[in-house]
Amino acid sequence: MKKYLILGFLFLGFNLYAQEKKFNVPNFLNIQSQVTNSTSNYFYPKLLKRLHNADTTLTTSDFHHLYYGFAFQETYQNLLKINNETLKTESPVLDIFSFFFYKYNKKGT
Repeated sequence: MKKYLILGFLFLGFNLYAQEKKFNVPNFLNIQSQVTNSTSNYFYPKLLKRLHNADTTLTTSDFHHLYYGFAFQETYQNLLKINNETLKTESPVLDIFSFFFYKYNKKGT
């Protein structure tokens, strides 16, 4: 009887979750229009300034727009667009990355 009781509590525990499993697929067209519109509450420079000022009122939606909205900024560089010269002049971290990236991704190896 104890075994069944323990197994019952064990299976009951598997059905309880500490956090809600909720994932929203980002709508990139909507995010792009909001982070580039200067009158929007999600205008990227405004959100970034709030983040740098450690604003405690930032919501998950604000962080969502910060994270995905960076791809629509002028300073964003996709790794596919970066060339060897950029990697050599930008930062030592990128130089280390380029060493491993080009060493192990050569054609014919």
